[in-house]
Amino acid sequence: MSNERSDLISRLVGNAETRRSFLRAKLNVNIPSQIRALRRRREMTQQELADKTGMKQSRVSAIESPGAVNFNLETLVRLAAAFRVALAVQFVPFSEMVDLENEFSQDRFDVTTIDDDAAFIEPARFSRASDDLARSDSGDVLREMIEPPNDRLRVVSIADGWEREARVGRAAVWPPSVAGGERNLNDLVRSGTR
Repeated sequence: MSNERSDLISRLVGNAETRRSFLRAKLNVNIPSQIRALRRRREMTQQELADKTGMKQSRVSAIESPGAVNFNLETLVRLAAAFRVALAVQFVPFSEMVDLENEFSQDRFDVTTIDDDAAFIEPARFSRASDDLARSDSGDVLREMIEPPNDRLRVVSIADGWEREARVGRAAVWPPSVAGGERNLNDLVRSGTR
């Protein structure tokens, strides 16, 4: 571990104001980047997003500029509704926050809209497929999860090499590999798009 990283960790561990500043700085980059990525992915102009949220175009422009706006939940809720996605605000370990930031790419970032969210629209179908996967070899550690183009999810276990496929619909858009190391199948089934 570098001295610079060790110093930062020591300051974060020992000082609440340092933690607040660190979190604020990360969020001031991560949130605008996600908003811009979603708007561009949906081929919307800033004006179109402004119209859908009841904001001015200049406000949308500021929202997409890192550090230019202090976000409040109401603004984020309005944006989520305009993008036709949900919003989850949760407390996480610092390591998870850093992992999410390191894995983020504006070019690849997308969120399934409510219109295409099969797990929300047809929860029984999604649940049956997930339960089927979990019963296959519950508790095994995964090596990879892939969603081929035919809406099927392939899961491969490290422990014994079993491979299982189930139809889960378009809602199961998990990353092509299990980011951040190996995770338990049951955790992935419960958490959805982690």
